[in-house]
Amino acid sequence: MDDLATPAFLALCNMLERRAGLRYATVLSFVERDGVVHGRRDFTTVPDVYPTGTLKPLPQDEWLDKICRRHQMHVANGADAIRAAYPDHDTVFALGAARLANFPIVIDGRCRAIFNVAQADRDDWEALAVEAVDAGAVIARLLQY
Repeated sequence: MDDLATPAFLALCNMLERRAGLRYATVLSFVERDGVVHGRRDFTTVPDVYPTGTLKPLPQDEWLDKICRRHQMHVANGADAIRAAYPDHDTVFALGAARLANFPIVIDGRCRAIFNVAQADRDDWEALAVEAVDAGAVIARLLQY
């Protein structure tokens, strides 16, 4: 990513943290390799845990279909929902998250990335859901740098 894009992403997350509460956030953009869709982490607020530049295969399942094909957010609220949806749930819990949400980043009508946000129990979900719409538009612009 552009040297200016990362500080802008971190400033955006700082604003989200102040307005709604945020444990951490990442952005995965889509890369196809050998017919398999991977997520490449372009931005992160926790680089020691979820570093940028890494690729991970994304499951071709209802989760990906909901976010990428139907352009709907996915929310895992509570420990059971997080365990069911995320194989790295132990890491998620260690970072203090009790709720995860994945927002599609749509550019020119196609889902190009996922904005992943994590909150603690005490954080304001309604405020984050509203703010994330505008945040997604900013992230779409940052990905175009």
